[in-house]
Amino acid sequence: MPWRAIFLAVLSAAITLTPAACQAGAEVRIGSGLLSQPDSAGVCSAACTAGNLFLPSSKAAFQGVLSPVNGTVASWLYRSGDSPESPISLRILHPNGGLSFTGAGTSSSVPVFGGIRGQFGTALPIRIGDAIGIDSNGAQIVSTGIAGATQVSWTLPPLADGGTRDATIGTDVETMVQAIIAPTNTVSFGAVQRNRRKGTASIRVQVPNAGTLSYSGVGITGTGPASVNAPGEIQIFVKVRGKKRDRLRKRGSAWVSPQVTFLPVQGDAGTTIDKLKLVKKL
Repeated sequence: MPWRAIFLAVLSAAITLTPAACQAGAEVRIGSGLLSQPDSAGVCSAACTAGNLFLPSSKAAFQGVLSPVNGTVASWLYRSGDSPESPISLRILHPNGGLSFTGAGTSSSVPVFGGIRGQFGTALPIRIGDAIGIDSNGAQIVSTGIAGATQVSWTLPPLADGGTRDATIGTDVETMVQAIIAPTNTVSFGAVQRNRRKGTASIRVQVPNAGTLSYSGVGITGTGPASVNAPGEIQIFVKVRGKKRDRLRKRGSAWVSPQVTFLPVQGDAGTTIDKLKLVKKL
C-alpha cells in the first residue's frame, strides 16, 4: 500500500477513535511498543529527526503511532542498542498534508543507555493526528526489517521547532520511542446568549476530546450533553434556583459561576469554572 494511503488511513483512525476503543487500555501511549531490538543508527548516523507514521499493530504502542487525543505528553521512553555519547530528545511532529511537517515541540535531552529507558518527564502539547519522533546523532535507536513500517526523517539539519519541511520517507524501519499522553480535561467557555425575559442563558463551550460531562454551580441548574464522541462545540443552558433566583427576580440581575466537569476518555476529570451575569427584565 502506498505510504500516503497508509498515512491517511491511520490519521482517520486516530481522529475517529471511539471512547469504547480507547477504554481498552489504561493510558494513552503512542509510538513504538518498544518490543523490537534496535540494530541500527538508521538515518541518524548524523544529526537528524526521525519518527514513524505507521507501524504494524504487533510493533506499535497500544493507541498506535498518531495521537488520538488533544493533550500533553507527560513522559516518554526509548529503547537503544548501545550507549553513545550524544543525547536524544523527544519531538512532536505536526502533519500539514503530503510530505510536509512542522516541528511542534522538543523535550529536554537525555543521555542514551542500552535497553529500555524512561519514563522521562516533559510537558509538550500534542494534537490529534500528531506523530512523535526523536532528535538523535548516532544513537542506535531504530530497528530495521520491520515489514510495513513507514518512517519520516530530516537529516542535516534536523527539523526545527516552528520549521516546516518535507520529510524523507523510509520503509521497514521502526523508531524506538514511545510517549505517554495526558488528555486535555478542561473546556473553554465562549459566547453567551441571554434570555432577558426568562433570566436564563446559553453558553457555547469547546470540548477538547471525547468524554463525559456534568454540570453544576451554586444556586444554578446547568444542562447540556452528557457525553461527546469527538472534540467540538456544545451548548449548555443555565438557570438560577433558590436564593439566586429570588435575587434575580427582585433586582433583575444575579452573578453565577457555572461549572463544567469533563472526564476525557483515558484521562482524569477536570472542572472549569466561568463567571456569568444573568439578567431578567423586570
